Amino acid sequence: MQFTQTPPDYAPFGAPLRYAFSDTEPARTFDVQVYDYGVGDVIGARRMFESQGGQIDIAPFLRHRLRFQPAVAPTGFYDAPDRSLIVDVVADGVRSPIRTLLPRREAVEAPALLSSMPVKRLIARGECDELTLLTSQSCVASVSWFCNGETSSRNFTSTDSGLRLFRLNMNEFPDAERISVLFDRFVQVSWEVVESRPDGCRVAWRSDAGAVEHYDFPVVREERLETVDRMIRNVWGEPAAETRAVRVLNLLSAYETVDTLRALAGMLHAPQVWIVDPENGYQPVVVASNSAGIRRHGSLCNLEVELHCPVA
Repeated sequence: MQFTQTPPDYAPFGAPLRYAFSDTEPARTFDVQVYDYGVGDVIGARRMFESQGGQIDIAPFLRHRLRFQPAVAPTGFYDAPDRSLIVDVVADGVRSPIRTLLPRREAVEAPALLSSMPVKRLIARGECDELTLLTSQSCVASVSWFCNGETSSRNFTSTDSGLRLFRLNMNEFPDAERISVLFDRFVQVSWEVVESRPDGCRVAWRSDAGAVEHYDFPVVREERLETVDRMIRNVWGEPAAETRAVRVLNLLSAYETVDTLRALAGMLHAPQVWIVDPENGYQPVVVASNSAGIRRHGSLCNLEVELHCPVA
């Protein structure tokens, strides 16, 4: 048995990931297993009946495997162990090359910034943003900030290649008016620094680009408390009702460009969404909205979204 087709490193598993294999031996029944190489677990399997080969799309086995764990941290580069899967496939005892695969929809080539948001953004004082990079070699990030008519800079270096995170913590730049990060001249992201909005809400979500995106909703249009009942069974197997409280937030974005609104609309189907709290970090929430207006001829548009937050 030999593999005749395998995906390249950093292929997206939001699209099909086909492995093909064949043999010159007589037709027979054999098994194909998909392994999470990082932990050694079998995460998918298929049996081929009376065959000399075949193919398998492993993407469906991977799409619900990852759980991102974003964090507030000092400025600099970080490893990204929770942002990709390392897998291999075994067909009739023959092992394929090991591949690192990304939770995104489209293929990407290094070096690249993985993001659905524009490269010009807003950030409030004291907040932290996160950028996801795919690099082919060591990478230098040059952080420049403007304050009181003067520009200062500081460099950060990652000696590792592959998938990397870069976090920008504004607590380290308390007086900055503008700030930017240039990565080895292949991409630059810049932020206008604004005062924090006490009536707003910062939200983060997993985008189709395979990154954690952030946005500050300037307005909490409504906040209410609801109770939700559901039927369960108690320890004796008898039907019982469980009541839990849910904090409901109705958020309204600023008037944004179409590209920004499209990126924001991605949180409606994102597998993970969080409210970013300065004291408690990233708190998981559920998006209750199922539609978002992006464009209307002749008028400015913003996005309204409803979040359900569990109450302890």
